[in-house]
Amino acid sequence: MKKVLLTLLIVCAGCSSTKYNYEVHLKEGDGTMHLYNGQDYADAVSYIKEYEKSHGDMVLIKTEK
Repeated sequence: MKKVLLTLLIVCAGCSSTKYNYEVHLKEGDGTMHLYNGQDYADAVSYIKEYEKSHGDMVLIKTEK
């Protein structure tokens, strides 16, 4: 039983929905102003579309987890 639970835990840990983090940064300046961590690509793009009028130009940075 312990082997089955351990196997399931390992499989579940490897099944993350994404291998990347999607960070939204302000484009103006040197791009280091970090605004938001998206849960996935679509979430980060949605944030950019929602706040681009109030925040100005933003850039999406994809990093490995």
